[in-house]
Amino acid sequence: MSPKGVISPDRQAHDPAAPAAAAAPKTPFGNSAAPHAKERIEALVVELEKSGTKIIVPTPVLSEVLVRAGATASQQIVEYINGAAVFRIASFDARAAIELAAMRTVTSTVACFRGHMELGP
Repeated sequence: MSPKGVISPDRQAHDPAAPAAAAAPKTPFGNSAAPHAKERIEALVVELEKSGTKIIVPTPVLSEVLVRAGATASQQIVEYINGAAVFRIASFDARAAIELAAMRTVTSTVACFRGHMELGP
């Protein structure tokens, strides 16, 4: 039995250990589903895997996924991620927090100039 939440049924057909599909993510500026989100994410994972690029899953993100998945699915998700060469679970230490804060500051500034949001204090 596959857990809910990570890879589409198409990918699962090639890899029976892959977790089942999740609902499509919403667009950033509306409540509608992002067009072809599942296929786009799946294609990106395949492309990154072929190029030898790692998908780094920070431990806080893994924790959030596992909380939503429930106990049974959590074990299957961890086994799948650990068994797939494209994924790497990484700790989220002080350096990572500082880098994320810097990236978010740049992203917020760019979004502000594009008129999508206001910069706060």
